[in-house]
Amino acid sequence: QELERALPQYHFPYEWSDGSSVLTRLTDGLQLAVLPLGTTVSSLIGDLSSESHSERRAAAATLGLFGALAVEAVPALISALADEKLFVRRASVIALGKIGSPANSALPALTAIEDEQIIGRYAKAAIRSITGQ
Repeated sequence: QELERALPQYHFPYEWSDGSSVLTRLTDGLQLAVLPLGTTVSSLIGDLSSESHSERRAAAATLGLFGALAVEAVPALISALADEKLFVRRASVIALGKIGSPANSALPALTAIEDEQIIGRYAKAAIRSITGQ
């Protein structure tokens, strides 16, 4: 638990030439490593239906850590794009982007929200990740 709390505040002293991409992958990997035992893509898909909006957001964000291995969560994440809470929707969009090309079926849903004021820039980034552009 200490590592889990310390990770968001840790400053990595090295700067990679690739910039934030490497740092994001590193921190995602560390966050994945500190997940409680038994946390699976399937269990997180179930958490996307929680009554707690905080749990739904956390589940979506955690699914993104699994990258392409979370492909089975794509339909549930697409459904979460209609969540009443913006931060759940944002976490779902980011997770779809981290899943990458296996989330190809999410492109129509992401395209539909790419012009929305707040979430649109995240949708555009996810579309670029999924399409490789």
